[in-house]
Amino acid sequence: MDCDIVLLPDEDTAQLALTTSQDLRRSDTVFTLEAGKYYPHFSLYMVRLRIKDIEKVYEQLRQIAVAYQPLQLHATYYEQERGYLVVNYAVSPQLHSLQLAVLTAVNPMRDGIIEKDREHILEAVGLAKSNYDMYGYKYVGELFKPHITLTRFENEVPADESVLPEPSLFSGRFAKIALCELGISNTCVRLLAVSSLIG
Repeated sequence: MDCDIVLLPDEDTAQLALTTSQDLRRSDTVFTLEAGKYYPHFSLYMVRLRIKDIEKVYEQLRQIAVAYQPLQLHATYYEQERGYLVVNYAVSPQLHSLQLAVLTAVNPMRDGIIEKDREHILEAVGLAKSNYDMYGYKYVGELFKPHITLTRFENEVPADESVLPEPSLFSGRFAKIALCELGISNTCVRLLAVSSLIG
């Protein structure tokens, strides 16, 4: 099962992401963020898991949540590539530490490569290849790029950023870690387990 271990934003940040995504809706949009369907989030680790290991992953995430405090994260700038529109976040030492904790706990239960990366791994070189080999996931360590994806456009025509909210408005508190089912275009389509960071 292809899964994503994610951080969930506070209610205000999530609502801003939902509203912005919906304002950008057009006929060639691949998806639009929507409460209960495509959840605003940012990814810590996309990983393929065996169904029989899901409960073990739940428990690992619960233990991690007890050890880490909520994170106040600063949104920095928009980025557009391959039709995706994302808002990026600054990486803090605490965020790097949290990702490493997740990787250390969950990677031993990884079941190969998630479906969307089967072609990408063949083209990977350098650090990207090393990360795929070790974790089955590219965006680790120096390549970690935390972001919330707002939408994706089929025609890959860039959105007009002048009509978007200031990126800094997406800054907020991330106090929940979740395991979700990975959907189209790296969306989070179902929350399988959620734990509050209380360390």
